[in-house]
Amino acid sequence: MFEANSTAEALKNLPEKDALEPSNRLLIGVPEISADPDRVAIHLRSELPGTDMMLLMTANTVPPVLAQFNILVGTEADIQTQIKLKGTTTLQLVVRAGGKLYTAQKEVKIAVPLDNKLLTE
Repeated sequence: MFEANSTAEALKNLPEKDALEPSNRLLIGVPEISADPDRVAIHLRSELPGTDMMLLMTANTVPPVLAQFNILVGTEADIQTQIKLKGTTTLQLVVRAGGKLYTAQKEVKIAVPLDNKLLTE
């Protein structure tokens, strides 16, 4: 999975071959604008019953898989971590719940300092 060169290739490596289903029961908590691309705080949560895997990806990096989390049965699918981003990007969360794949996306902008002001890339 981490050797994939694209999000499509990474998804092909999953045993489930169903199409991704968008879900509003997935949360990607990330600042709209981050001033530090080396430490972007992120909160991932799935409210889908039976969630056993969470995969965080972006099409702007190679490899596109930023992190994979295996969720134990009976625990909450709630992750807080930090990631490094190279620039403004759309994050994609893919969740496996009940043997099906679900997805949500959210953009995060990376601000760059310019004459004591922050501008987005």
